[in-house]
This record gives sequence, C-alpha cells and structure tokens, in this order.
Amino acid sequence: QSRGPLRASERPPRRGAPPLPRFSLLAMGAPCGGAASAIKEARAESDDAAEAATAAAAPALREGAPKRDASLSDAGIARCHFDAGLTERFEMLPQRRKRLAIRLVGTLLPIVYVWSLPLLSGVRFAERCKTYPNCAWLNGLSVSYFIDNSEATGAMAAVFFYPCLHLWLNVGEVPGSAWAYRSLLFAQASFGLLLCRTTRKHFRMHCIAVAAFSVGFLVHYVVMLQYCVSTRKVVYRCLVLTSCVAMVVLCALVVVMCVDGKFLPDHCPYLFWAVECVALSSMAIAPMVWYPSVDARLELERMTCPV
Repeated sequence: QSRGPLRASERPPRRGAPPLPRFSLLAMGAPCGGAASAIKEARAESDDAAEAATAAAAPALREGAPKRDASLSDAGIARCHFDAGLTERFEMLPQRRKRLAIRLVGTLLPIVYVWSLPLLSGVRFAERCKTYPNCAWLNGLSVSYFIDNSEATGAMAAVFFYPCLHLWLNVGEVPGSAWAYRSLLFAQASFGLLLCRTTRKHFRMHCIAVAAFSVGFLVHYVVMLQYCVSTRKVVYRCLVLTSCVAMVVLCALVVVMCVDGKFLPDHCPYLFWAVECVALSSMAIAPMVWYPSVDARLELERMTCPV
C-alpha cells in the first residue's frame, strides 16, 4: 500500500550526503527530544527521592543513632559507585597492564629470592659454611641462616617490600576492623625485629621474633579472610591453610631438633629451609589474591562517601 510522501526526518539519507545535524532533529520533533526530557525527569525524581530520604533520616542523625537510614546510605553509595565507574571506564588499558605487571613482579620477587638462597650462597651473597650443607646447626639449613649477613638481610627486606605494602593497602579497605590493624602492626614489627636480630649474634631474640612473626601474620590472614570476596575466598583460604600446615610442620621439626640435634643436619639439611620457603611463598601470594567483599566495600563507602 502506498503511504504518501515521507517526512524529512523519515527519509533515508542519500549516498554521499552528510547526516542531519542533531539540532535539526530536535527542531523537527525527533525521538531525541523525548529521550532528553525523560532523562531530565528521571534526574529530578532521583533528586526528590534523595531529599526525602535525607529528611526522613534527619531525626535519627540528630539523636546520635549509630546507623543511618538505608535509603540515605544507598543514595551516597550510588553516587560513589558512579564516580568509581567513570574512573575505571576511562582508565587506559596500557595503564592496567602496567599495574598488573608491577603487582606480578612484586609478588614473585620474594618467592624467587627465598627459593634461590642456596644458589646465592654459592656466589657468597648469602651465608655459607665451610662444611656446606652439613653446617653445625640443630635445624640444618634455614632462611634465617642464609640471610645471616648484611647483603642477604638487606635483600630480604627489599623483596618483601611490595607484599607488606599490599597488606597495608588491603587493610585500608576494611577500616571498621580493629583486629586487622593490630595484627598487621604486630606482624610488621616482628618482621623488622627478625631482620635486626640475626641468628648467630642474637639467637634467642631471633627465635622469639620468628615465632611472633609467624603468629602475627597467620592471625592477620585469618582476620582478613572474612572480608574477602567469595570468588577469591577459596584460593585465599587455601593459601592460609598452606601457611598453617607449614607452621605446624616447622613446630614438629623443632621438636625433632630438641630430641636429636644431629638428625636434621645429617639426614635432611634442606628440609627446614624448604618448609619455610613454602610458608613464605604462600604469605607473599595471599595479599595479591585478597579482594574486599561487597559488604566490606559498602561499609567503606558509608564511612568515606559524602551523602
């Protein structure tokens, strides 16, 4: 059926002809004008809803209630999500790849370092005895023995800089947890004491620092487990369990060392060092795997985002 002549806005553009400008479509009553008016109405309604929520929550805020109204918190959270979405959307892909590469290198450095300590002792960078590997130590070889000089100790502090930094960044995502801060502060101080007090000069103090370091980091990882997102919680839990099992094995080796001081150096001198490397490797990977859950992010946004 013939419909008669088409209007100017309904005609398909000719080949080679430039498209109609936007202002001409708006002037002719095209659907763009309706969409713009609908957007304005939606924004006005959202502003009215935010004002109504603010008025409803005002009495509770005056009384000093510890919790704010849910609708009021959602309004502030929605605005913060919008700003964060714009930031992530306009972030360049090369910048993301560069940041991911830095995270991978920073995570792999301590792992490669602790596992290569026997090789570094061959070039006299790490500690090495004359009767290597049968050194006169009750537990055989260990990470503490290999880093018992200035070069290896400084390298140990340098390669573990990024995992420690990432731990503090993760704690910043859960500001409501006091135990997360306390346990990490205790573990960080114990790690510094471990590096300051070497094995040969301060044996007892070094053992105390190692025990405090291990307990502090395990407690911190267990506390942070409840704030981890569900998609990464399985991997994070496996890393924490690996560290716990390694610590239990180390305690059993200490018992063997106390019963028979020559068994480990004579029969398996590398066993104590290998178990320590497993524990330190899982501890270095865990900060990169951890990511805040939805509840943790909402709590952070309620505390930081203006409403």
